[in-house]
Amino acid sequence: ELRAGDRLPPERELAPVLGVSRSALREALRVLETIGVLVAQPGRGPDAGARIVRNPDDALGRLLRLHFALGSYSLQDVLEARVVLERSSFEAAACHAPTEDLDEA
Repeated sequence: ELRAGDRLPPERELAPVLGVSRSALREALRVLETIGVLVAQPGRGPDAGARIVRNPDDALGRLLRLHFALGSYSLQDVLEARVVLERSSFEAAACHAPTEDLDEA
């Protein structure tokens, strides 16, 4: 699990792990940099590469707000996306929760 401060592996290693081309990976990294999740330093050395600077948990919300403000998505689209995300989040939490926690709920 990656956290703020962690470095991403180099593109040549990360692209095959994710099953995408390096150009698709670069574009995704640019988007993450634009919304403030990553900082990318070109070149070589200890400071080069992409580093996570913010927990991406709130990135999706900021991106949806931006698209909504620009008129790219309707309110209905945003609400439907929220329902889908919340359902899958609840399912994932329930699958990974200790049995004792589920008994209390």
